[in-house]
Amino acid sequence: MRRLRMKAAAKNIERFRADFVERVAALMKERHLEQADLARLLGVNSSYISILLSGNRSLKLDTMAKIAAALGMEIRLELVNPRPGE
Repeated sequence: MRRLRMKAAAKNIERFRADFVERVAALMKERHLEQADLARLLGVNSSYISILLSGNRSLKLDTMAKIAAALGMEIRLELVNPRPGE
């Protein structure tokens, strides 16, 4: 049972990361930003942004927060009961 919960948690984390990358890409498109522009805002190399946004590297929460801040956004996490009413 515990192993199943850990697998579910890992899937939730990966889904969160994938959703984040999709949202960043949408914001960049809306704002006509290239990866090089985001890299300049963060003070990093554009190839690093490319790797992060391609999903080839696991995003840490602090990195996600920095990207969000560079785009004038913030990250909000929520702790919820997966089975309401229990």
